Amino acid sequence: EAKKITAEASELGLVHTTDNYAKYSNILCACCECCCGLLAGLTRTGLHNPKAIAKANYISTVDENACTACETCLDRCKFGAITVEDTAVINIEKCMGCGLCAVTCPSEAISMKRVEREEIPIV
Repeated sequence: EAKKITAEASELGLVHTTDNYAKYSNILCACCECCCGLLAGLTRTGLHNPKAIAKANYISTVDENACTACETCLDRCKFGAITVEDTAVINIEKCMGCGLCAVTCPSEAISMKRVEREEIPIV
C-alpha cells in the first residue's frame, strides 16, 4: 500500500521530502511547493535555505539519444535544476534527487543514478 501511495504522489507532482533538523521530530512527507514550508525554503524567492531539506542520494541523468526535448521535465522540476536545449540538461548542484522528472518523462530518457552526496550539516 505504501508503494502505491508513493507512486500516486509522484504522478501528482508531489516531492518526497524529509526535514534536516536535529532538535525536532523527523518527518517524511509528500509535498507541493505552494503549501509546504520546507519546500518553500528552497523554491520561493527570498526564502532560500538550501539546507532545509536533505538531498536524496540520487541525481537525474539524461540519455541524450532518447531525449526528445519535449520539456515535460521543466514543468515537473520544482527546483529549477533542468534546462532544455537540444536535450534536457540537469544542473547537479540544484537537483534534489526527487525523481519527478524521471517518473513522467514520456520518452523514458531520464533515470536516477545513485550517488554519495556530501553530507550536509544538520541545522
